[in-house]
Amino acid sequence: MVCFAKWTRLAAAAIASVALTANAAFADDVYVALGDSFAWGYDKGASGGQLPGAGGGYYTPYAQFLDQVNGSVGLTSFNFAVPGETTETYFSGVPAQKLGGVYPTPNPVGLIDAPFRNQSYNTNYPVFNPVTPTSQAAQFTNLADNLAAGDTIRFVTVQLGGNDILGTAAQFALNAEFAALTPLEQQAILNARFNDMATNYAAILSTIRAKAPNADIFLLTYPDAFPGLGPLNPLPQSGVLNTAATGIYQTLADAFGAKLVDSRADFVGKETTLTNITLLDGALPNFHPNAAGYSVIASRLISATAPEPGTLALLAVAGLSFVGRVRRTKRA
Repeated sequence: MVCFAKWTRLAAAAIASVALTANAAFADDVYVALGDSFAWGYDKGASGGQLPGAGGGYYTPYAQFLDQVNGSVGLTSFNFAVPGETTETYFSGVPAQKLGGVYPTPNPVGLIDAPFRNQSYNTNYPVFNPVTPTSQAAQFTNLADNLAAGDTIRFVTVQLGGNDILGTAAQFALNAEFAALTPLEQQAILNARFNDMATNYAAILSTIRAKAPNADIFLLTYPDAFPGLGPLNPLPQSGVLNTAATGIYQTLADAFGAKLVDSRADFVGKETTLTNITLLDGALPNFHPNAAGYSVIASRLISATAPEPGTLALLAVAGLSFVGRVRRTKRA
Protein backbone atom coordinates (compact mmCIF):
# COMPACT_ATOMS: atom_id res chain seq x y z
CA MET A 1 0.00 0.00 0.00
CA VAL A 2 2.86 2.36 0.85
CA CYS A 3 4.52 1.54 -2.47
CA PHE A 4 1.26 2.18 -4.34
CA ALA A 5 0.78 5.54 -2.59
CA LYS A 6 4.36 6.49 -3.42
CA TRP A 7 3.95 5.75 -7.10
CA THR A 8 0.58 7.52 -7.13
CA ARG A 9 2.25 10.66 -5.81
CA LEU A 10 5.04 10.34 -8.38
CA ALA A 11 2.53 9.87 -11.19
CA ALA A 12 0.54 12.91 -10.05
CA ALA A 13 3.71 14.98 -9.92
CA ALA A 14 4.67 13.83 -13.41
CA ILE A 15 1.24 14.73 -14.77
CA ALA A 16 1.42 18.16 -13.12
CA SER A 17 4.86 18.69 -14.61
CA VAL A 18 3.63 17.80 -18.08
CA ALA A 19 0.66 20.14 -17.67
CA LEU A 20 2.89 23.02 -16.61
CA THR A 21 5.24 22.35 -19.51
CA ALA A 22 2.34 22.27 -21.96
CA ASN A 23 0.92 25.50 -20.56
CA ALA A 24 4.32 27.20 -20.89
CA ALA A 25 4.61 25.97 -24.44
CA PHE A 26 1.37 27.71 -25.34
CA ALA A 27 2.11 30.89 -23.38
CA ASP A 28 2.72 33.94 -25.52
CA ASP A 29 4.91 36.97 -25.25
CA VAL A 30 2.83 40.14 -25.36
CA TYR A 31 3.57 43.44 -27.09
CA VAL A 32 1.61 46.44 -25.80
CA ALA A 33 1.52 49.84 -27.52
CA LEU A 34 0.51 52.78 -25.33
CA GLY A 35 0.12 56.42 -26.21
CA ASP A 36 -1.87 58.91 -28.26
CA SER A 37 -2.86 59.31 -31.92
CA PHE A 38 0.75 58.86 -33.06
CA ALA A 39 0.89 55.49 -31.29
CA TRP A 40 -2.57 54.60 -32.61
CA GLY A 41 -1.46 55.41 -36.15
CA TYR A 42 -3.74 58.27 -37.14
CA ASP A 43 -3.16 59.17 -40.79
CA LYS A 44 -5.31 62.02 -42.07
CA GLY A 45 -4.26 61.40 -45.65
CA ALA A 46 -5.13 57.71 -45.70
CA SER A 47 -8.48 56.37 -46.79
CA GLY A 48 -10.52 55.93 -43.62
CA GLY A 49 -7.82 57.67 -41.60
CA GLN A 50 -10.38 59.07 -39.18
CA LEU A 51 -12.38 55.88 -38.79
CA PRO A 52 -12.22 53.61 -35.72
CA GLY A 53 -9.78 50.74 -35.91
CA ALA A 54 -7.38 48.54 -33.96
CA GLY A 55 -4.40 50.77 -34.65
CA GLY A 56 -1.85 51.02 -37.42
CA GLY A 57 1.01 53.40 -38.12
CA TYR A 58 4.32 52.04 -36.87
CA TYR A 59 2.52 49.60 -34.57
CA THR A 60 1.61 47.15 -37.34
CA PRO A 61 5.05 46.64 -38.94
CA TYR A 62 6.71 46.59 -35.53
CA ALA A 63 4.34 43.91 -34.24
CA GLN A 64 4.97 41.90 -37.40
CA PHE A 65 8.73 42.25 -36.90
CA LEU A 66 8.47 41.02 -33.30
CA ASP A 67 6.38 38.08 -34.46
CA GLN A 68 9.09 37.08 -36.93
CA VAL A 69 12.00 37.31 -34.50
CA ASN A 70 10.25 35.81 -31.48
CA GLY A 71 11.25 32.26 -32.41
CA SER A 72 9.06 29.44 -31.17
CA VAL A 73 7.27 31.70 -28.69
CA GLY A 74 3.98 33.09 -29.95
CA LEU A 75 3.31 36.82 -29.90
CA THR A 76 0.07 38.52 -28.97
CA SER A 77 -0.07 42.26 -29.63
CA PHE A 78 -2.38 44.99 -28.36
CA ASN A 79 -2.60 48.63 -29.34
CA PHE A 80 -4.18 50.52 -26.45
CA ALA A 81 -3.31 54.01 -27.67
CA VAL A 82 -6.04 56.64 -27.49
CA PRO A 83 -6.18 59.60 -29.88
CA GLY A 84 -6.00 62.78 -27.84
CA GLU A 85 -4.36 61.12 -24.83
CA THR A 86 -2.08 63.17 -22.57
CA THR A 87 0.06 62.13 -19.63
CA GLU A 88 -2.76 63.43 -17.42
CA THR A 89 -5.74 61.82 -19.13
CA TYR A 90 -3.98 58.45 -19.01
CA PHE A 91 -4.95 58.40 -15.34
CA SER A 92 -7.93 60.75 -15.19
CA GLY A 93 -9.73 59.75 -18.37
CA VAL A 94 -10.95 63.32 -18.88
CA PRO A 95 -9.16 66.35 -20.31
CA ALA A 96 -8.06 69.10 -17.97
CA GLN A 97 -8.91 72.68 -18.83
CA LYS A 98 -5.99 74.37 -17.08
CA LEU A 99 -2.38 74.61 -18.11
CA GLY A 100 -0.41 72.55 -15.62
CA GLY A 101 -3.20 72.99 -13.09
CA VAL A 102 -1.96 76.46 -12.18
CA TYR A 103 -3.46 78.72 -14.81
CA PRO A 104 -5.75 81.28 -13.12
CA THR A 105 -8.75 80.69 -15.40
CA PRO A 106 -9.79 77.86 -17.73
CA ASN A 107 -8.40 78.05 -21.23
CA PRO A 108 -10.69 77.91 -24.26
CA VAL A 109 -11.69 74.36 -25.19
CA GLY A 110 -9.43 73.16 -27.96
CA LEU A 111 -6.17 74.57 -26.67
CA ILE A 112 -5.14 72.50 -23.70
CA ASP A 113 -4.96 68.85 -22.72
CA ALA A 114 -6.62 67.13 -25.64
CA PRO A 115 -10.30 67.98 -25.29
CA PHE A 116 -10.87 65.66 -28.26
CA ARG A 117 -9.63 62.54 -26.49
CA ASN A 118 -11.77 59.77 -27.91
CA GLN A 119 -11.31 56.18 -26.83
CA SER A 120 -14.04 55.03 -29.20
CA TYR A 121 -11.57 55.44 -32.09
CA ASN A 122 -9.75 52.37 -30.78
CA THR A 123 -11.74 49.18 -31.31
CA ASN A 124 -9.62 47.37 -28.73
CA TYR A 125 -11.93 48.94 -26.13
CA PRO A 126 -15.33 47.58 -27.31
CA VAL A 127 -16.44 46.41 -23.88
CA PHE A 128 -16.19 49.96 -22.55
CA ASN A 129 -17.73 51.99 -25.36
CA PRO A 130 -19.38 54.42 -25.31
CA VAL A 131 -18.16 54.95 -21.76
CA THR A 132 -14.61 56.31 -21.62
CA PRO A 133 -12.58 54.83 -18.75
CA THR A 134 -9.04 55.71 -17.86
CA SER A 135 -6.47 54.08 -20.12
CA GLN A 136 -4.65 52.68 -17.11
CA ALA A 137 -7.72 50.75 -15.91
CA ALA A 138 -8.85 49.61 -19.34
CA GLN A 139 -5.50 48.34 -20.51
CA PHE A 140 -4.86 46.02 -17.63
CA THR A 141 -8.45 44.81 -17.62
CA ASN A 142 -8.01 43.81 -21.25
CA LEU A 143 -4.74 42.04 -20.44
CA ALA A 144 -6.03 40.17 -17.39
CA ASP A 145 -6.96 37.00 -19.28
CA ASN A 146 -3.59 36.88 -21.01
CA LEU A 147 -1.62 37.33 -17.81
CA ALA A 148 -3.74 34.74 -16.02
CA ALA A 149 -3.02 32.28 -18.84
CA GLY A 150 0.70 32.66 -18.29
CA ASP A 151 1.50 35.19 -21.01
CA THR A 152 4.33 37.64 -20.37
CA ILE A 153 4.41 41.31 -21.28
CA ARG A 154 7.71 41.34 -23.17
CA PHE A 155 7.64 44.53 -25.26
CA VAL A 156 6.05 47.90 -24.51
CA THR A 157 6.16 51.04 -26.64
CA VAL A 158 5.06 54.35 -25.12
CA GLN A 159 4.49 57.58 -27.01
CA LEU A 160 2.95 60.22 -24.80
CA GLY A 161 3.48 63.93 -24.20
CA GLY A 162 2.76 65.18 -27.70
CA ASN A 163 -0.62 66.57 -26.75
CA ASP A 164 0.89 68.09 -23.62
CA ILE A 165 3.41 69.85 -25.88
CA LEU A 166 0.75 70.90 -28.38
CA GLY A 167 -1.33 72.50 -25.67
CA THR A 168 1.72 74.35 -24.38
CA ALA A 169 2.72 75.55 -27.85
CA ALA A 170 -0.81 76.79 -28.43
CA GLN A 171 -0.45 79.20 -25.54
CA PHE A 172 2.17 81.19 -27.41
CA ALA A 173 0.17 81.49 -30.60
CA LEU A 174 -3.51 81.26 -29.72
CA ASN A 175 -4.13 82.37 -26.14
CA ALA A 176 -4.30 86.14 -25.66
CA GLU A 177 -4.54 85.78 -21.89
CA PHE A 178 -1.28 83.87 -21.78
CA ALA A 179 0.38 86.33 -24.15
CA ALA A 180 -0.53 89.21 -21.80
CA LEU A 181 1.48 87.69 -18.95
CA THR A 182 5.02 88.77 -18.20
CA PRO A 183 7.87 86.53 -19.44
CA LEU A 184 8.52 85.38 -15.87
CA GLU A 185 4.87 84.48 -15.39
CA GLN A 186 4.84 82.60 -18.69
CA GLN A 187 8.01 80.73 -17.76
CA ALA A 188 6.56 79.75 -14.39
CA ILE A 189 3.52 78.25 -16.10
CA LEU A 190 5.64 76.42 -18.66
CA ASN A 191 7.90 75.04 -15.93
CA ALA A 192 4.86 73.79 -14.04
CA ARG A 193 3.51 72.25 -17.23
CA PHE A 194 6.68 70.30 -17.96
CA ASN A 195 7.07 69.28 -14.32
CA ASP A 196 3.53 67.90 -14.37
CA MET A 197 4.22 66.03 -17.60
CA ALA A 198 7.41 64.50 -16.18
CA THR A 199 5.66 63.48 -12.96
CA ASN A 200 2.74 61.93 -14.83
CA TYR A 201 5.02 60.12 -17.25
CA ALA A 202 7.09 58.71 -14.39
CA ALA A 203 3.92 57.41 -12.75
CA ILE A 204 2.89 55.76 -16.02
CA LEU A 205 6.26 54.04 -16.35
CA SER A 206 6.11 52.94 -12.71
CA THR A 207 2.76 51.31 -13.43
CA ILE A 208 4.16 49.56 -16.49
CA ARG A 209 7.24 48.34 -14.64
CA ALA A 210 5.08 46.93 -11.85
CA LYS A 211 3.06 44.91 -14.37
CA ALA A 212 5.99 44.05 -16.63
CA PRO A 213 9.23 44.10 -14.61
CA ASN A 214 11.30 42.43 -17.33
CA ALA A 215 9.77 44.02 -20.41
CA ASP A 216 11.76 45.90 -23.02
CA ILE A 217 10.26 49.40 -22.89
CA PHE A 218 10.72 51.94 -25.66
CA LEU A 219 9.86 55.63 -25.35
CA LEU A 220 9.24 57.37 -28.67
CA THR A 221 9.86 61.03 -29.44
CA TYR A 222 7.79 63.20 -31.78
CA PRO A 223 8.91 64.51 -35.17
CA ASP A 224 8.06 68.19 -35.54
CA ALA A 225 6.05 68.70 -38.74
CA PHE A 226 5.29 72.40 -38.30
CA PRO A 227 8.57 73.76 -39.79
CA GLY A 228 7.36 72.32 -43.09
CA LEU A 229 4.93 75.24 -43.31
CA GLY A 230 7.72 77.81 -43.32
CA PRO A 231 6.47 81.35 -42.57
CA LEU A 232 2.90 80.03 -42.32
CA ASN A 233 3.77 77.95 -39.24
CA PRO A 234 1.06 78.70 -36.65
CA LEU A 235 3.10 77.25 -33.77
CA PRO A 236 6.67 78.56 -34.17
CA GLN A 237 7.55 77.54 -30.58
CA SER A 238 6.83 73.86 -31.22
CA GLY A 239 10.46 72.95 -31.95
CA VAL A 240 11.87 74.47 -28.76
CA LEU A 241 9.18 72.86 -26.64
CA ASN A 242 9.60 69.50 -28.39
CA THR A 243 13.34 69.59 -27.67
CA ALA A 244 12.67 70.31 -24.00
CA ALA A 245 10.18 67.44 -23.82
CA THR A 246 12.65 65.07 -25.47
CA GLY A 247 15.11 65.82 -22.68
CA ILE A 248 12.47 64.68 -20.22
CA TYR A 249 11.86 61.49 -22.19
CA GLN A 250 15.58 60.69 -22.16
CA THR A 251 15.81 61.22 -18.41
CA LEU A 252 12.83 58.97 -17.84
CA ALA A 253 14.18 56.30 -20.18
CA ASP A 254 17.43 56.22 -18.21
CA ALA A 255 15.59 56.09 -14.88
CA PHE A 256 13.30 53.20 -15.85
CA GLY A 257 15.69 51.10 -17.90
CA ALA A 258 13.94 51.96 -21.16
CA LYS A 259 15.31 52.95 -24.57
CA LEU A 260 14.64 56.28 -26.26
CA VAL A 261 13.66 55.94 -29.92
CA ASP A 262 14.28 59.31 -31.55
CA SER A 263 13.15 59.81 -35.15
CA ARG A 264 13.11 63.63 -35.15
CA ALA A 265 16.17 64.05 -37.37
CA ASP A 266 14.67 61.78 -40.02
CA PHE A 267 11.88 64.28 -40.62
CA VAL A 268 13.95 67.48 -40.82
CA GLY A 269 13.55 68.97 -44.30
CA LYS A 270 11.08 66.20 -45.20
CA GLU A 271 8.06 67.41 -43.26
CA THR A 272 5.85 67.75 -46.33
CA THR A 273 6.72 64.28 -47.64
CA LEU A 274 6.65 62.32 -44.37
CA THR A 275 3.68 64.00 -42.64
CA ASN A 276 0.23 65.35 -43.42
CA ILE A 277 1.18 68.90 -42.42
CA THR A 278 -0.24 70.35 -45.65
CA LEU A 279 -3.71 69.01 -44.80
CA LEU A 280 -6.03 70.82 -42.43
CA ASP A 281 -7.47 68.89 -39.50
CA GLY A 282 -9.98 71.20 -37.93
CA ALA A 283 -8.38 74.55 -37.14
CA LEU A 284 -4.77 73.31 -37.26
CA PRO A 285 -2.64 71.69 -39.96
CA ASN A 286 -2.40 67.94 -39.43
CA PHE A 287 0.98 67.24 -37.88
CA HIS A 288 0.74 63.43 -37.89
CA PRO A 289 2.98 61.24 -40.05
CA ASN A 290 1.69 59.72 -43.26
CA ALA A 291 2.35 56.10 -44.21
CA ALA A 292 5.93 56.90 -45.26
CA GLY A 293 6.55 58.74 -42.00
CA TYR A 294 5.23 55.90 -39.87
CA SER A 295 7.48 53.54 -41.80
CA VAL A 296 10.48 55.68 -40.85
CA ILE A 297 9.48 55.53 -37.18
CA ALA A 298 9.00 51.75 -37.42
CA SER A 299 12.50 51.40 -38.84
CA ARG A 300 13.93 53.36 -35.91
CA LEU A 301 12.00 51.22 -33.46
CA ILE A 302 13.11 47.98 -35.09
CA SER A 303 16.73 49.14 -35.08
CA ALA A 304 16.48 49.90 -31.36
CA THR A 305 15.01 46.46 -30.71
CA ALA A 306 17.45 44.49 -32.86
CA PRO A 307 20.82 46.25 -32.92
CA GLU A 308 22.53 43.36 -34.66
CA PRO A 309 22.99 44.43 -38.32
CA GLY A 310 22.02 41.05 -39.71
CA THR A 311 18.73 41.12 -37.87
CA LEU A 312 17.67 44.32 -39.58
CA ALA A 313 17.17 42.37 -42.79
CA LEU A 314 14.02 41.04 -41.15
CA LEU A 315 12.46 44.46 -41.64
CA ALA A 316 11.58 43.40 -45.16
CA VAL A 317 9.95 40.26 -43.80
CA ALA A 318 8.04 42.37 -41.28
CA GLY A 319 6.08 43.89 -44.13
CA LEU A 320 4.39 40.52 -44.64
CA SER A 321 1.32 39.41 -42.74
CA PHE A 322 1.52 37.48 -39.49
CA VAL A 323 2.06 33.81 -40.30
CA GLY A 324 2.80 30.47 -38.77
CA ARG A 325 1.64 30.63 -35.19
CA VAL A 326 -1.60 29.97 -33.41
CA ARG A 327 -2.38 32.65 -30.87
CA ARG A 328 -4.72 32.39 -27.98
CA THR A 329 -6.08 35.89 -28.51
CA LYS A 330 -6.23 38.11 -31.57
CA ARG A 331 -7.85 41.23 -30.24
CA ALA A 332 -5.24 43.52 -31.76
